[in-house]
Amino acid sequence: MWRAYLKKQRLILVLIGVMNTIFAIISVLNGLSWDVVGYGVVLTCAFGVVVLLYDFWHYYEKQRILQTQLTRITLSVEGLPVAFDAIEEGYQQLIHALYAEMRAVATKADVANSELESNYTIWAHQI
Repeated sequence: MWRAYLKKQRLILVLIGVMNTIFAIISVLNGLSWDVVGYGVVLTCAFGVVVLLYDFWHYYEKQRILQTQLTRITLSVEGLPVAFDAIEEGYQQLIHALYAEMRAVATKADVANSELESNYTIWAHQI
């Protein structure tokens, strides 16, 4: 789970690294000591870790809900996690459309099956 999350956030992690590097270079060029620069980089990284842990918690909860829904998808698509952005909203619309199509096919199969059953019943009574 951590690998998938970190892969998803890799651009943010690279951005944090680049920003800390720029901060360090500018600070050293302006005559600040390495102690001050290191302190700033450590504070920035610590804050980034706290934010990433908070975001990971939401990612984990959403993943847990999706895993639960995976076992219940044949019954209902209600209970999907709230879409965070337009891409997730699009995926949810796709899931709802596929579910509606699956229900229509299942209903059509049930009607055809009940017709076959009634025809068989009529045929069995005629014999």
